[in-house]
Amino acid sequence: MILHMGLVMLLATVQSVFGIGLLVLGTPVLLLLHVQFDETLWLLLPASFAVSLLQISEGISIDLQRTKSVVCWALPCLVVGLVSTLLSPIRLKIGACVAIVLIGSALTRLWEPVRRSVARIFFEREIPVVCVIGFVHGLTNMGGSILASYAGIRFRDKDSIRQFIAIIYALFAASQAFILSLMSPPRNWWMVATSGFIGVIGFLFIGRLLFRAIPFRQFSYLFSGMECCCAGLLLVKAFSSNA
Repeated sequence: MILHMGLVMLLATVQSVFGIGLLVLGTPVLLLLHVQFDETLWLLLPASFAVSLLQISEGISIDLQRTKSVVCWALPCLVVGLVSTLLSPIRLKIGACVAIVLIGSALTRLWEPVRRSVARIFFEREIPVVCVIGFVHGLTNMGGSILASYAGIRFRDKDSIRQFIAIIYALFAASQAFILSLMSPPRNWWMVATSGFIGVIGFLFIGRLLFRAIPFRQFSYLFSGMECCCAGLLLVKAFSSNA
């Protein structure tokens, strides 16, 4: 349990800076450590929700109409994905596909001509992209990887990117926790409360200071690097005999 909470603290700091990290990195790591999927969610969701709320509270204003549109399409798909994975004994191995999306996003973020082409696809196919984000997140807890790519295309400054992700992530986490509480309540409420507390500590004392200290250009490089790290973990999980 100490190892798990240490991982939560580390990834809460990462999410405090980039908007994602706890779920897209923590989920494959915990599953590789043979933690059950529902327990993995209860370990990570409270910290993710706490960090997202803190980011929202001190963030800038963004286009709420665009955010509402994403939520309206993504949340129903998330519910379908999460209920499906909780009821089914079979885990769909789509991590490799998500990893490819992440690597492509990381490369196009720093290559403007390709970035414009990908942005055009995202704009023209926005509803299908948003539905995929919700469904993948419900199914695997790692839809934030595609959400990060979407946010990176939609917004050009680090504050807007992180703020947009935080709003969507908070709504995702609240929805997941509600469904989980009905279908698979936590066996250890102390663990849930501790996870949320660790998320607050990671944000207040480390994460937000790092976020303010990183210039946007370096943020883009680091964000792309983190996407590649997420992709690497997803590939490890996808091809592991234990995954």
